Amino acid sequence: MPFLQLGLILAGGLFFIYWFTGILEQANLYHPERIIEATPQAVGLNFEDVWLTAADGVKIHGWWIGHQNFKQAVLFCHGNGGNISHRLETIKAFYDLGFYVFIFDYRGYGQSEGSPSEKGLYQDALAAYQFLTKEKKVSPEKIVLFGESLGGAVAADLAGNVEVGAVVTEGALSSVKDMARVVYPFLPFHLFVRQKFDAAGKLSRVSAPKLIIHSRQDDIIPFELGEKLYRLAKDPKEFFEISGTHNDARFEAGPAYWQKIQLFLSKL
Repeated sequence: MPFLQLGLILAGGLFFIYWFTGILEQANLYHPERIIEATPQAVGLNFEDVWLTAADGVKIHGWWIGHQNFKQAVLFCHGNGGNISHRLETIKAFYDLGFYVFIFDYRGYGQSEGSPSEKGLYQDALAAYQFLTKEKKVSPEKIVLFGESLGGAVAADLAGNVEVGAVVTEGALSSVKDMARVVYPFLPFHLFVRQKFDAAGKLSRVSAPKLIIHSRQDDIIPFELGEKLYRLAKDPKEFFEISGTHNDARFEAGPAYWQKIQLFLSKL
């Protein structure tokens, strides 16, 4: 077979893998839902509807839940599925511990405009942070970033670009490349990923205190990726192992989960 023909076949094969990897990325990374099923009022909380504009002009939606006995403010970066209305129990738990809470939907989720992308999610988180510091006048050192699952990577990126008091992640991936190696161990898809979400690399440069929470029974983000995230994170840092599946571990852990978070944040 002539070299030119062989080269064209190889180039075509690489292009197909690159194209197919992009489709797999988008399908696996984002599972947004548009319908808001309930508001914080369903768990007895007053809230403020907030609309923000990200740096690229996309409008995003969130909820601000104030508190009379303010300690710190939690900026909630949720996972890759559903929308903010599926996190009401967690919002209520943070509120009951004495925290302001601001939770927002990424672009393409809930009532937020646009469609999700790595760069877009980072811009959305920055807009949410600026809302806290500029509109609500929350001091940066009083802001706690809470990132669940993919939101852990969003929180890691934000913490690398702004000042925060602490970072807490739960069930977070170390990077998309690491996940690709786990999901497709016999295929080189990790070489072609475009959306990196390199949480481990970014937390390695973040000086704020970090609490990495992960379940050994996590059925979506393997426990070893949580261990890698902790191992590469810059000190000061703590690791808290819980039990249960990816979406239910927080609830299965019960009071111990919130006691650990409260203890960690009380040291700041």
